[in-house]
Amino acid sequence: AVKIEKINGIEHLCAWFSADHEVDIAELKYELGRTLTNYMVPTAYMQLDEMPMTPNGKLDLKSLPIPELYRSKDSSAPKTPTEEAFCDIFGKLLHVEDVGANENFFELGGTSLLVTNVVIEATKRGLAIDFASVFDNPTPSELAAVVTSDGGMSEEEAKQEYYEKFIGSGESTIANDSSYMIINESTTLKDVEINQDIYINKDCTLIIEGKVTVNGSIYVF
Repeated sequence: AVKIEKINGIEHLCAWFSADHEVDIAELKYELGRTLTNYMVPTAYMQLDEMPMTPNGKLDLKSLPIPELYRSKDSSAPKTPTEEAFCDIFGKLLHVEDVGANENFFELGGTSLLVTNVVIEATKRGLAIDFASVFDNPTPSELAAVVTSDGGMSEEEAKQEYYEKFIGSGESTIANDSSYMIINESTTLKDVEINQDIYINKDCTLIIEGKVTVNGSIYVF
Protein backbone atom coordinates (compact mmCIF):
# COMPACT_ATOMS: atom_id res chain seq x y z
CA ALA A 1 0.00 0.00 0.00
CA VAL A 2 1.19 3.50 -0.81
CA LYS A 3 -0.30 6.75 0.49
CA ILE A 4 0.69 10.16 1.81
CA GLU A 5 1.14 10.33 5.58
CA LYS A 6 2.50 13.04 7.85
CA ILE A 7 5.69 12.21 9.74
CA ASN A 8 6.86 14.87 12.20
CA GLY A 9 4.51 17.34 10.55
CA ILE A 10 5.89 16.82 7.03
CA GLU A 11 3.97 14.96 4.33
CA HIS A 12 5.74 11.88 2.99
CA LEU A 13 4.86 9.31 0.37
CA CYS A 14 4.81 6.14 2.47
CA ALA A 15 4.90 2.46 1.54
CA TRP A 16 3.74 -0.60 3.51
CA PHE A 17 4.35 -4.15 2.32
CA SER A 18 4.64 -7.73 3.44
CA ALA A 19 6.95 -10.50 2.24
CA ASP A 20 8.05 -13.99 3.24
CA HIS A 21 11.57 -12.67 3.95
CA GLU A 22 13.17 -9.49 5.24
CA VAL A 23 13.46 -6.93 2.47
CA ASP A 24 16.44 -4.57 2.25
CA ILE A 25 14.84 -1.11 2.09
CA ALA A 26 17.86 0.46 0.39
CA GLU A 27 17.68 -2.10 -2.43
CA LEU A 28 13.90 -1.72 -2.71
CA LYS A 29 14.20 2.06 -2.94
CA TYR A 30 16.93 1.75 -5.55
CA GLU A 31 14.86 -0.60 -7.72
CA LEU A 32 11.82 1.70 -7.50
CA GLY A 33 14.00 4.63 -8.50
CA ARG A 34 15.06 2.84 -11.68
CA THR A 35 11.53 2.95 -13.12
CA LEU A 36 9.76 5.77 -11.26
CA THR A 37 10.36 9.51 -11.30
CA ASN A 38 11.84 10.86 -8.05
CA TYR A 39 8.61 12.27 -6.61
CA MET A 40 6.90 8.88 -7.03
CA VAL A 41 9.50 7.01 -4.95
CA PRO A 42 8.35 6.67 -1.31
CA THR A 43 10.48 8.29 1.40
CA ALA A 44 9.15 6.13 4.26
CA TYR A 45 8.75 2.33 4.40
CA MET A 46 7.42 -0.36 6.72
CA GLN A 47 7.48 -4.10 6.30
CA LEU A 48 4.61 -5.90 8.06
CA ASP A 49 4.09 -9.56 8.87
CA GLU A 50 0.72 -9.20 7.20
CA MET A 51 -1.35 -6.33 5.85
CA PRO A 52 -4.33 -5.26 8.00
CA MET A 53 -7.68 -6.21 6.48
CA THR A 54 -11.25 -5.15 7.12
CA PRO A 55 -13.93 -7.74 8.04
CA ASN A 56 -15.09 -7.80 4.41
CA GLY A 57 -11.60 -8.64 3.14
CA LYS A 58 -10.41 -5.23 1.93
CA LEU A 59 -7.15 -3.52 2.85
CA ASP A 60 -7.66 -1.50 6.04
CA LEU A 61 -5.71 1.69 5.27
CA LYS A 62 -6.74 3.34 8.53
CA SER A 63 -5.03 0.62 10.55
CA LEU A 64 -1.64 1.01 8.91
CA PRO A 65 0.97 2.13 11.47
CA ILE A 66 3.11 5.21 10.88
CA PRO A 67 6.20 4.03 8.97
CA GLU A 68 9.77 5.13 9.53
CA LEU A 69 11.44 7.72 7.34
CA TYR A 70 14.15 5.99 5.33
CA ARG A 71 17.61 7.31 6.27
CA SER A 72 20.79 6.25 4.52
CA LYS A 73 23.09 4.16 6.70
CA ASP A 74 26.05 5.71 4.88
CA SER A 75 25.28 9.19 6.18
CA SER A 76 28.35 11.12 7.32
CA ALA A 77 28.68 13.99 9.78
CA PRO A 78 29.32 17.50 8.40
CA LYS A 79 33.03 18.32 8.06
CA THR A 80 32.90 22.10 7.59
CA PRO A 81 30.87 24.96 9.08
CA THR A 82 29.08 25.41 5.75
CA GLU A 83 28.07 21.75 5.60
CA GLU A 84 26.94 22.01 9.21
CA ALA A 85 24.83 25.08 8.34
CA PHE A 86 23.00 23.27 5.55
CA CYS A 87 22.50 20.18 7.74
CA ASP A 88 20.92 22.46 10.32
CA ILE A 89 18.72 24.18 7.72
CA PHE A 90 17.50 20.84 6.33
CA GLY A 91 16.82 19.50 9.80
CA LYS A 92 14.80 22.52 10.93
CA LEU A 93 12.71 22.73 7.75
CA LEU A 94 12.02 18.99 7.54
CA HIS A 95 11.82 18.28 11.30
CA VAL A 96 14.58 15.70 11.03
CA GLU A 97 17.36 15.25 13.61
CA ASP A 98 21.05 14.79 12.87
CA VAL A 99 20.96 15.34 9.12
CA GLY A 100 24.08 13.93 7.49
CA ALA A 101 26.26 15.79 5.01
CA ASN A 102 25.33 13.45 2.18
CA GLU A 103 21.58 13.12 2.86
CA ASN A 104 19.32 14.25 0.03
CA PHE A 105 16.92 17.13 0.80
CA PHE A 106 14.15 15.65 -1.35
CA GLU A 107 14.58 12.10 -0.05
CA LEU A 108 14.08 13.49 3.46
CA GLY A 109 10.72 14.94 2.41
CA GLY A 110 11.76 18.25 0.85
CA THR A 111 9.56 19.71 -1.90
CA SER A 112 9.91 22.41 -4.54
CA LEU A 113 7.89 24.70 -2.25
CA LEU A 114 10.34 24.20 0.62
CA VAL A 115 13.29 25.04 -1.63
CA THR A 116 12.17 28.66 -1.19
CA ASN A 117 12.78 28.34 2.56
CA VAL A 118 16.20 26.76 2.01
CA VAL A 119 17.24 29.76 -0.10
CA ILE A 120 15.93 32.23 2.49
CA GLU A 121 17.53 30.44 5.46
CA ALA A 122 20.85 30.16 3.62
CA THR A 123 20.75 33.86 2.69
CA LYS A 124 20.20 34.75 6.36
CA ARG A 125 23.46 32.96 7.14
CA GLY A 126 25.36 34.68 4.35
CA LEU A 127 25.31 31.65 2.05
CA ALA A 128 24.33 32.70 -1.46
CA ILE A 129 22.43 30.02 -3.40
CA ASP A 130 19.53 29.95 -5.85
CA PHE A 131 16.77 27.51 -6.80
CA ALA A 132 18.91 25.64 -9.29
CA SER A 133 21.65 25.16 -6.70
CA VAL A 134 19.32 23.19 -4.43
CA PHE A 135 17.84 21.06 -7.20
CA ASP A 136 21.24 20.32 -8.74
CA ASN A 137 23.04 19.88 -5.40
CA PRO A 138 20.47 18.46 -2.95
CA THR A 139 22.85 17.41 -0.17
CA PRO A 140 24.61 19.64 2.39
CA SER A 141 28.05 18.63 1.13
CA GLU A 142 27.17 19.38 -2.48
CA LEU A 143 25.64 22.75 -1.61
CA ALA A 144 28.65 23.65 0.51
CA ALA A 145 30.88 23.04 -2.50
CA VAL A 146 29.04 25.54 -4.73
CA VAL A 147 27.92 28.19 -2.24
CA THR A 148 29.38 31.69 -1.98
CA SER A 149 29.43 33.72 1.23
CA ASP A 150 28.29 37.34 1.59
CA GLY A 151 28.39 37.87 5.35
CA GLY A 152 24.76 37.17 6.32
CA MET A 153 21.73 39.37 6.96
CA SER A 154 18.56 39.62 9.01
CA GLU A 155 15.52 37.47 8.22
CA GLU A 156 13.66 40.48 6.82
CA GLU A 157 16.60 41.42 4.62
CA ALA A 158 16.93 37.81 3.46
CA LYS A 159 13.26 37.64 2.49
CA GLN A 160 13.53 40.97 0.67
CA GLU A 161 16.57 39.84 -1.26
CA TYR A 162 14.83 36.58 -2.10
CA TYR A 163 11.77 38.46 -3.34
CA GLU A 164 13.77 40.87 -5.47
CA LYS A 165 16.00 38.17 -6.92
CA PHE A 166 13.55 35.35 -7.53
CA ILE A 167 10.05 36.86 -7.50
CA GLY A 168 10.83 40.29 -8.95
CA SER A 169 9.28 43.71 -8.58
CA GLY A 170 6.13 42.79 -10.46
CA GLU A 171 7.17 44.79 -13.50
CA SER A 172 8.18 41.73 -15.48
CA THR A 173 6.37 38.44 -15.91
CA ILE A 174 9.37 36.22 -16.63
CA ALA A 175 12.83 36.42 -15.10
CA ASN A 176 15.56 34.74 -17.14
CA ASP A 177 18.88 33.31 -16.06
CA SER A 178 21.28 31.32 -18.22
CA SER A 179 20.29 28.09 -16.46
CA TYR A 180 16.64 28.63 -15.49
CA MET A 181 13.50 30.70 -16.04
CA ILE A 182 11.19 31.97 -13.29
CA ILE A 183 7.56 32.78 -14.07
CA ASN A 184 6.15 35.12 -11.42
CA GLU A 185 2.84 36.27 -12.90
CA SER A 186 0.05 34.69 -14.92
CA THR A 187 1.28 34.45 -18.47
CA THR A 188 0.90 32.66 -21.79
CA LEU A 189 3.53 30.57 -23.55
CA LYS A 190 2.86 30.12 -27.26
CA ASP A 191 4.78 28.13 -29.87
CA VAL A 192 8.12 28.27 -28.09
CA GLU A 193 11.04 26.00 -27.27
CA ILE A 194 12.62 26.59 -23.84
CA ASN A 195 16.06 25.17 -23.17
CA GLN A 196 15.99 25.86 -19.44
CA ASP A 197 14.47 24.60 -16.22
CA ILE A 198 11.28 26.53 -15.36
CA TYR A 199 10.22 27.63 -11.87
CA ILE A 200 6.56 28.68 -11.68
CA ASN A 201 5.04 30.71 -8.86
CA LYS A 202 2.17 28.61 -7.45
CA ASP A 203 -0.16 31.63 -7.55
CA CYS A 204 0.27 32.05 -11.31
CA THR A 205 -1.91 30.78 -14.12
CA LEU A 206 0.15 29.43 -17.00
CA ILE A 207 -1.64 29.16 -20.36
CA ILE A 208 -0.11 27.00 -23.09
CA GLU A 209 -0.99 27.72 -26.72
CA GLY A 210 0.28 25.80 -29.71
CA LYS A 211 3.42 23.69 -29.33
CA VAL A 212 5.57 24.45 -26.29
CA THR A 213 8.68 22.34 -25.74
CA VAL A 214 10.60 22.47 -22.46
CA ASN A 215 14.04 20.86 -22.56
CA GLY A 216 14.41 20.90 -18.79
CA SER A 217 12.48 20.36 -15.58
CA ILE A 218 9.43 22.24 -14.33
CA TYR A 219 9.14 23.16 -10.65
CA VAL A 220 6.43 24.96 -8.66
CA PHE A 221 7.35 27.22 -5.73
